[in-house]
Amino acid sequence: MERIHIKGDTWYLDAPRATIPFYKLGDGAVVLLDSGSEGDTGIVEHFQAHGERVAAVLNSHGHLDHVHSNVPLREAFGAEIWMPKLEAAMQESLLGLKAEYDPINYHIIQQVFADALFSADHLIGVDQTSVTVGGATFRVIQTPGHSVSHVAFVTPDNVCYAGDVFSSPDLLSRARVLYTFCYAEDLKSKKRLAREQCDCFVVAHRGVFSDGAELARANIRYLYERVELMLKYMDRPMSREEIYRALFLGLGLHGGSPWKESNTVNMLGSLIEFLQTTRRVTTECRDGVFVYTKVPGAEQWDIESELLDL
Repeated sequence: MERIHIKGDTWYLDAPRATIPFYKLGDGAVVLLDSGSEGDTGIVEHFQAHGERVAAVLNSHGHLDHVHSNVPLREAFGAEIWMPKLEAAMQESLLGLKAEYDPINYHIIQQVFADALFSADHLIGVDQTSVTVGGATFRVIQTPGHSVSHVAFVTPDNVCYAGDVFSSPDLLSRARVLYTFCYAEDLKSKKRLAREQCDCFVVAHRGVFSDGAELARANIRYLYERVELMLKYMDRPMSREEIYRALFLGLGLHGGSPWKESNTVNMLGSLIEFLQTTRRVTTECRDGVFVYTKVPGAEQWDIESELLDL
């Protein structure tokens, strides 16, 4: 695992599945921004090899691919865990995680998260604007949408860690569909973060970029392309299951496991809800089945108008 310098005391780990920033406090202490996924092994060993200790982990949100090494880092270094309070509560129990990942069934939650529970040491409030660790102050930018209370951090070097608010252009070019909890709020957060005058933006999946506005444009275009694709396959009034099947076949989606299959359905469900929010589809219940019908002209999105204020 390689460490790469960004600016001042801000660096990042080029981990197998993520870009993980960290900030050097001095005297061998560092603050990590997120702790990677189950595939990002060797984080503890990396800092031990450099004679450093992780004093704290600032978590952007609670998804498993961002918090996987929290407990090992706490056990190895006594690292204190900071997390948005709405998400921290869910990390403490399997039922809490069931609420976060609903409607994925509880049996799958038990299998996937059996060893992933933990309690945060410090909570980040929904209107909090900064946290201070070891004398260093990190700005907090509230960016909900991808998850219930996702936040971004800005290091004392004016480097922004965007977490999952943005995905890299490379990932956007390859991903058939990406997860977002609430697209309406996520769009606001993308625009909010794009307006920040930071020197660069670190994206968890993955890379470091100088232009936040351009990142936002690419990510917003991707969202609307996915929405247009879903509308394309809604060629008649359809139930959710029929929509899911059309997208699975049309996009060549495959789960590979009950967890991945369920998570993909979750992703598509958020897109359907966005169509409801933007009144691109109507919904009615027919004999106990919710049926979604495309509104005439629903596919006529003015994407460029969404980007004018960036």
